[in-house]
Amino acid sequence: MADGLQLLRYQQKQAYIPHNDYFEVGSTVNSEWNFNPKTGGSNRFATVFMYLSNVTRGGQTVFVRANMPEGVGHAPPPSEAELAIFPQDSWEQKMTKQCFSKLASYPQKAHAVLFYSQKGNGNIYISELDPMAEHGGCPVLEGTK
Repeated sequence: MADGLQLLRYQQKQAYIPHNDYFEVGSTVNSEWNFNPKTGGSNRFATVFMYLSNVTRGGQTVFVRANMPEGVGHAPPPSEAELAIFPQDSWEQKMTKQCFSKLASYPQKAHAVLFYSQKGNGNIYISELDPMAEHGGCPVLEGTK
């Protein structure tokens, strides 16, 4: 199983809601395919993001289940003016706040991020899907991603 290359461009206010890059066990994408790596099946193993531009503000890749390690700072939280570009109490406002409080990778031109959607358990043939890999593309507040 192989996936193609996906190229995305985000303008101001655009985002990608949090999700996992693997297929849930029992998915009906292909009824004959075993997506469960615990039982010898296969699933998406890793994701690589390569950033093609610098973003002035926002546009992070956020890992919504992971907290920022202690001692590692964040960019300043979004201002009221930045939040005001979205409808009040919208998912975009909520996600923007989350993007500045959770583990996040800030886009820098020619930098890449690699993360795994599965975690090993000591057996090279059997692994398990990792819900900690849930990630999203934060709303761009200023610039283009």
